[in-house]
Amino acid sequence: MEYSERQEWDQHYADGKGFRRLSEREKALLAERAAPPGGGGRAVEVGSGAGDLALHLASVGYRVDAVDFAESAITRARAGHPDAGVRWICADIEHDDVAGLDPGGYDLVVIWTPSWVPPA
Repeated sequence: MEYSERQEWDQHYADGKGFRRLSEREKALLAERAAPPGGGGRAVEVGSGAGDLALHLASVGYRVDAVDFAESAITRARAGHPDAGVRWICADIEHDDVAGLDPGGYDLVVIWTPSWVPPA
């Protein structure tokens, strides 16, 4: 599957499709290599989809901005995780106004490309 257009990704999430979950091995690697600084840190996930990685980063102490250009992905993430401590931002990081991102920058910037799985 190779989508290149915003509407293709939006339809992917609107159809209830998703990607594989973040594995325990990946979580361990993040803990080893990208633990939040003392007192927490700021993280941004670019291309967050429905937010599995963003949710994990929030659970270990990061304050997270999750950015995706598929409105249906952000809508699904907001609806499913309203109190997760993640700011869900619908924007194309390359072409849209990203003034809503943290002006102070981030301690961690991630792009995760998991494998697609069919809907249940």
